[in-house]
Amino acid sequence: MINTFLVITAVILLLALLFWELVLCEGVHLGPKVVVWLYNLTAGKYEDIKQYSPGWERSLLGDAVVNAADAVPDATLLDVGAGTGRAARAIFPRENSSLQITCVEPAGKMLARGRTKTAQWPVRWVRAFAVPLPFPDNCFDFVLSLEMLEFTPDPAETIRELVRVLRPHGWLILTNRVSADSFFIVGHVIKREDFPAFLEENGLISVDTYPWQMDYDLVWAQKPY
Repeated sequence: MINTFLVITAVILLLALLFWELVLCEGVHLGPKVVVWLYNLTAGKYEDIKQYSPGWERSLLGDAVVNAADAVPDATLLDVGAGTGRAARAIFPRENSSLQITCVEPAGKMLARGRTKTAQWPVRWVRAFAVPLPFPDNCFDFVLSLEMLEFTPDPAETIRELVRVLRPHGWLILTNRVSADSFFIVGHVIKREDFPAFLEENGLISVDTYPWQMDYDLVWAQKPY
């Protein structure tokens, strides 16, 4: 009887641990290869899970990016952790916009779906992790990263890498997870009130925060000259 109880308890604890790590934390504490495996596993349902709304993302993200890019001749944008190309689809199509977009995504099945969904636009796709990025210093006018930071091994290192490839006076646009369940992603989430200082400590200025879905803030920050 005691042995049966112990076995049941152990099974329940194991299932709870697996749910915590694989569902709530998306495998982040097990390393980037596990995170990529999970995203490949769910690639076909990713946009349903995220409740992707093209019009909503166009109005909250795409229009603002295009307006900012219009002031920069031949502007370039890097989307890190691009997934299925949500950001590119929020930005395109835009008349008279010469913005050049490069999407980086480590999960092969996500990248394949993104490439298909953006095939009608001049979007370049590269398979790579956020650290290290396969680009030289100071080469993009905008660097974008949506709902990705907390799933990298070291968020501070990731920010520094994003800043590295950003040109002086360029804009970093990223999300910060602020939902209640972010508490479970131990060691990978920065509190909302601490996030501006976190970005400033990693070389950014002019930090502005906007609402982005229920789980995230959308943050713009600039790299100084």
